[in-house]
Amino acid sequence: MTPRRLTIGGAIAAALTIISILAPSVLAVDSDPFQTGDPVGDGFAVIPTANRIFNVNHHDPARVDCRQLVDGARCAGYGFAHPSEAETGLAPHAAIDAATGKLWVAAQKPGGAKEIGFACTDIGVDTLATPTDCGWVATGTGPLANNADRGGSIHSGDEYQRKLFAIDTDGTIHCVNMATAAACPGQPYDVGLDDSDGLGTNLTRIGDTSKFIARTNPPENGILTVWGPSSVICFDAATLGVCAGWSGPVTMGSSETTINGSVISAQVGSSWDAFCGILAKNQAGSNIGSGGITVSCRALADGTSAAVPSGLDGTALTGGTTGWQFGLSTLGEADTFGTRVYFTLLRFVPSFPLPALDLNDRLVCYDYATDAVCPGYPSDFFGGAPGQTSS
Repeated sequence: MTPRRLTIGGAIAAALTIISILAPSVLAVDSDPFQTGDPVGDGFAVIPTANRIFNVNHHDPARVDCRQLVDGARCAGYGFAHPSEAETGLAPHAAIDAATGKLWVAAQKPGGAKEIGFACTDIGVDTLATPTDCGWVATGTGPLANNADRGGSIHSGDEYQRKLFAIDTDGTIHCVNMATAAACPGQPYDVGLDDSDGLGTNLTRIGDTSKFIARTNPPENGILTVWGPSSVICFDAATLGVCAGWSGPVTMGSSETTINGSVISAQVGSSWDAFCGILAKNQAGSNIGSGGITVSCRALADGTSAAVPSGLDGTALTGGTTGWQFGLSTLGEADTFGTRVYFTLLRFVPSFPLPALDLNDRLVCYDYATDAVCPGYPSDFFGGAPGQTSS
């Protein structure tokens, strides 16, 4: 079993620490961070393969970077700028189709047409081949123009059975079939969500199920929304429609709070049957002065309220220190491995005139088999204790 991906920090810093799953119960953090995404855009979520680690920058023309797992050296031919010059979103989700050795990411082409789709880079089937262009698959047009600070209209997403999905700021879901290099039939899929601001969309696969949670925030002229609540709905990638049992979107948050980052897969019973959102005001430093975090959960079956897993909220993940938050807007993704969910927290400290990002990132692990934070976690890096190993 291997993790689909792991997102480091809020993707605000361009430096990534190599994180690799060595066995189902051991996670090691390399002591030597390396720079990725150079020279354009921050490196974002990392994608490990057997011998390399890949990532694609965010909010800039799509550029694939690659490092060798053995020593962190940059792979030959990287960074590779996709010739479409299409810009990725603030929180892009790239995926590798292992059978073809092609990496795909949602993006938006430059210009007034606002064409959105998926850019393809041929990275080879776990070889050290140099990258080449393998095309562009258009899936529609977006409502927002590209913006240097957030990208265009298409963000986030995840893969299921060789299909990669992403969400537009109009609340629709776009899809490319990575096996056939073509748009999925009938897409984009309308799931009943309203238009969002330019930074508030997320699409998160829940555990190893076919179900995804799509999220939008209230619109505000394509800029960051500072009020709430968020709207969420379940999308079933197996049926390409709204999940059975859902009658429409439900809200999470309040008039002043939204879900920050992606939702988090959860288990109330013995399977991935729920999801949770970390709620906060949608701005940097919203948790300054608070030593805890606020979590709300919903049942995957129908969106009704669900119990918050013990120790997932409050001070268990912060140790009572202030300023920790999970991402900002659409930044920050959680992912699962076995019965565990992993995500990161980043910490803001008071600063004038704006809150400052502290040099701390914290890796969190929660195990639903024990209904508790995993032993040895939270595990700090970038200002914490690099080189430590947690079980």
